[in-house]
Amino acid sequence: MAKLHSVLAGAALAAAVLTGSAVPLGVAPSRSDVPGPPSTSVPVGQSSLPGLTTHVDRSCSGTGTDGLRVEAVYAVELGSVNRYTESVPTILNELANVDDTFAASAAKTGGGRRVRWVFTPDTCVPAVAQVVLPAGALSGGASDAASFAGAKAALISAGLTDPSRRYLVFADSTRLCGLADLFGASSPTADETAQGPLFARVDSPCWQMQEGWHSIAAHELMHTLGAVQPGAPHAAGGHCSDESDAMCYDDQSAPVVITHPCPAADEALYDCGNDDYFNSAPPAGSYLATHWNTADSQFLDKVVSIGPPPTVSVAGPVSVRPGLPAILTATSSDPVGTWSWTVSPAGCAVGSTTSPSLTIQCPTSGYTTTNGQVTATATFQRPDGRAGEDSHAVTIGVASSLPLTNNLSAAPTYLFFGQTTRLTATVMSGSTPVRAVAKILSSTDGVHWTTVAGPLDIGTDGSVSIAARPSLSTLYQLATYVVGGTGWTQTNRIIEVPVYKASTRFGMAGTAGRPDVMKGRLINANTGVVIPNTTVTLQYRYYGSSTWRTWTTRVTSTTGYAVAGVQPKRRTYFRWYFGGSSAYYVGSASAAAYVTY
Repeated sequence: MAKLHSVLAGAALAAAVLTGSAVPLGVAPSRSDVPGPPSTSVPVGQSSLPGLTTHVDRSCSGTGTDGLRVEAVYAVELGSVNRYTESVPTILNELANVDDTFAASAAKTGGGRRVRWVFTPDTCVPAVAQVVLPAGALSGGASDAASFAGAKAALISAGLTDPSRRYLVFADSTRLCGLADLFGASSPTADETAQGPLFARVDSPCWQMQEGWHSIAAHELMHTLGAVQPGAPHAAGGHCSDESDAMCYDDQSAPVVITHPCPAADEALYDCGNDDYFNSAPPAGSYLATHWNTADSQFLDKVVSIGPPPTVSVAGPVSVRPGLPAILTATSSDPVGTWSWTVSPAGCAVGSTTSPSLTIQCPTSGYTTTNGQVTATATFQRPDGRAGEDSHAVTIGVASSLPLTNNLSAAPTYLFFGQTTRLTATVMSGSTPVRAVAKILSSTDGVHWTTVAGPLDIGTDGSVSIAARPSLSTLYQLATYVVGGTGWTQTNRIIEVPVYKASTRFGMAGTAGRPDVMKGRLINANTGVVIPNTTVTLQYRYYGSSTWRTWTTRVTSTTGYAVAGVQPKRRTYFRWYFGGSSAYYVGSASAAAYVTY
């Protein structure tokens, strides 16, 4: 998003309708320069400024309408959808971001500043006036400057004429992003009411502060307070040239060379170097001590400083092989607070992310990094909401060669058909566990292999277990995946798990009747599990004979039972018989039961 310039605007008046909060007229006495106590009015919501988690407290000095104040205004064109009610929470949150900007910027030089909002006395919540302007007042204009001038004229016609006000207008329009009047002053004691009411306009696409940027509302409002004056050390049109800074960029109004003496994190703050337009304690004889300093604006209240954010430092290795751990340790200048970490890519963080230390351990394959690096950011937050952070990048990949040792074991080491073994895969580098990406494959002939599990992240302890129930004697292989160029050498591990025929057991029960019922149940004797869907034989022999003959055959049910009716004409013995399976089961016969007639 480009930073947007300000204009000095003026245009003919136009008819409009004003509703909502009153707009007091007249200049009331200036506010006190004595820092006031912290307010108990803390806006809800999350601050968008680096170093702040919650919004700072507001200043609730005065009656809410006395003195020089900034008034928030919602403006919409006649005939457009009026979204005043639903927009107020968004606007109030952005006003809180504006206060956050002043608070954090003043804290750089040990001061405290808050905006003197027009507010409701019983709640200290900024009042948001509602203005309905003629059609085209916001969306018209051949240029952004012309659109701003037309809107300003309509707003003045609506009654926004108080020179003791700076009007921060949230325009329900997509015509532009933000424009504002620039208060022109050179004297450190300039009369801020001399130029009449000044306006800052922010259109709906720019109502909310974006992460990594600055508040557009804070940028435009600062113009109306007098930033940046042409004589400032780093002046560039109505802006400045020393980044990063909420007011600095090349606005193309004059040739300028942009420099970057301040870190990118300062983009949300005012005055990189504290020497162009905002300093709560300018050194004697400096430019801001002898010229207009917006920190002295009567539209701001002096309050107790929130103090600088805590400083944070993260230390740790600069490179590590994928799969091996890198321990990062963070320290803070403050003794009391809470820690949190964010990691990109997130999958490389293991263990707790709320302690001063963090383990980075990327798997050996299947992860994505930026420029081959994992970046971890530690944030330390004090109880007052101020937070500091530091980042540390770890390059994933080391050119030197190390062995990667795969091991695969089974317990038990052999099975009877129907039993389960647990396969345990471990990947080590010497005595160090490796967080590997691996597959476990199986084969009964050593030629054709089938994936049993994976690819899977075996974890930071270098170990993972899975259950297997082979039908036949089976070979299992552990294969590990690694990122190319990381120097791992490895040998896949193959083991054999023999599978033997399971013993079987046939139960037998007879029930007298017409016919008599012979009932049997076939069970895997090694596992105790019934054997369903298997053909079995009901055999018989007559009394005095030792020869068993087939009476009938049955297929065992899903519960392992076989049932047949019999009605012999003489004393006969019956038993259930299973001949076994060449691959899986040993045969068995039940006890015999006889029927007498």
